Amino acid sequence: MNIDDIMVPNINIIENPSISIIMCIYNTPRNKLEEALNSVACQQFKDYEFIIIDDCSDNKETTDFIDRFKTNWTVDLRSQMLSVYRNPKNFGLAYSRNYGVSKAKGEWIYFIDSDDYMWGLTLQKMWSAIQDWYSYISYDIDMVVGDCIRGNKRPALGYKPTDTVFYYDKYDAMKEICRYSELPNYNMMNKELQFNATWNKLIRKSILYDDKKEVFKVRFKEGYPHEDNFTTHKIFYNCSGILFLPIQTYFYRYGGAFADGKQYKDTLMIEAKKERQDFIDKWYNEIIQDNLKDEDEPPRLPPGFSRAHIWKDDNNMYYRNVKDKINYIKSNNYAWLMRTMYNTYCQMDDKSVFGDVLSKIYNGEIDLDVVKCKSLVKRIKKITEEDSNESSNNL
Repeated sequence: MNIDDIMVPNINIIENPSISIIMCIYNTPRNKLEEALNSVACQQFKDYEFIIIDDCSDNKETTDFIDRFKTNWTVDLRSQMLSVYRNPKNFGLAYSRNYGVSKAKGEWIYFIDSDDYMWGLTLQKMWSAIQDWYSYISYDIDMVVGDCIRGNKRPALGYKPTDTVFYYDKYDAMKEICRYSELPNYNMMNKELQFNATWNKLIRKSILYDDKKEVFKVRFKEGYPHEDNFTTHKIFYNCSGILFLPIQTYFYRYGGAFADGKQYKDTLMIEAKKERQDFIDKWYNEIIQDNLKDEDEPPRLPPGFSRAHIWKDDNNMYYRNVKDKINYIKSNNYAWLMRTMYNTYCQMDDKSVFGDVLSKIYNGEIDLDVVKCKSLVKRIKKITEEDSNESSNNL
């Protein structure tokens, strides 16, 4: 496949960067794109390369600004390598991210969306956390997650409520991305978005891609929006350890060129949640068959790091084994799936979306009591009963 590959020449270029920053662009308005690009250029951490994937933008304002940015980068004689690729046609965000990963030279990958921006110390803070960790302990860390701000107004980035960096294992992370509650605005009170999204993370490249074999270990699902929901659980599954920085390192704007209303339909979110459910169910069955126990924890945590104890429930009980943790995770994800189906029904008046949604509850595979999902189950049962009564009356 022929793709325009433009490398910015510089004799002082960093040829083996520690971090590869990947930004995928499609018709992003200039004001947002300028903020996003400049937030990368202004990073105080300098040991990185910048990879831009233009997904065949046809907005002249967008393409002209990308050209201007390339020119300025060259004039500044920066030591960071800038690589700009243009897809021959619009392939979508997942394809563009996969392509960027395959071209990355860094040990670590950082994704930033073209309509968001990052704080100037973002990479420095994340990198320092990794160095502080390994200066005391050799237990592997495969990802660093930063906190974020959401909205349409520019906040003061960099605020941090604590100096403590939190350590997560993959079960903790999976619980965060599958967290569910029927409480209003509950998601604004936890880390569901920060963990679920692909952006604002340092991800060890070997988790995603094997350079020696030139094959993907985790690949974003091409041709589908909601690529995060199709993918992040697979990334966390492959991680040994994750660090969370309670520092606002990223500003996330809702929507964007890759997230227009036509693409991001609830039916596609349902498909993503179903695929995730299949993944978790398979994981749970493997645990049952192999009778596995909890994996080894780091022998100790370095100064300034704290264990993220997130398994304490309302009854002051702890989930102490892998089986209980994965069972809780799959119950949460199934609750998410049911709520998305319920919302889709309300909007589309299409009762077919329920299908066998209650079957796993009836046969005891899913215990939704642990995620406080009883009222949602009752609403869905009521709708299915009404549908059954209507069908009987029409006979």
